[in-house]
Amino acid sequence: MTKKIAMIATFALLGILPALGQDARGRVRGTVTDGSGASIAKATVILTNSETKISAKQETTPSGQYIFDFVLPGTYTVQVELSGFKKFLQKNLLVQTRADVTMNATLEIGSVREQITVEAAPVAVQFTTSTMGLTVDTKMTNNLPIIHRNPFLLAALNPAVVVRSGERSIFLG
Repeated sequence: MTKKIAMIATFALLGILPALGQDARGRVRGTVTDGSGASIAKATVILTNSETKISAKQETTPSGQYIFDFVLPGTYTVQVELSGFKKFLQKNLLVQTRADVTMNATLEIGSVREQITVEAAPVAVQFTTSTMGLTVDTKMTNNLPIIHRNPFLLAALNPAVVVRSGERSIFLG
């Protein structure tokens, strides 16, 4: 009897483990430097969601690095400031599902009242991970033909999805 309970508990645990890796949240990280490339410690970095206006604040490490974990997908603004430097503002930072976005900031010497604003969205290149990802937005969904009216076939657009031909299973890796 105890052996059966142990087997059932083991299978239940093994069934739950793959679900733990299915998190949609991403990460925003970067390094804050000055014009000469030297890292800046104790700079204040504020990450603000453009839609909800919810902010998170951190200070850079002695090596000038910062990291925001568990960031929900969306468009963000990154603000970096430190006394004696101009305020840095990066708008339109897109964090996609499970993305690991690197956004470095260079502060220029000047008054805190002066501000450098970058309006263009940064290039979405992820140097810190080898995983592939794709976010299917509303525009893409509306322009794609839905085969057999099955929305689950859109999952096959993700490069990390393996569709086995002849079978009805889709592996989300």
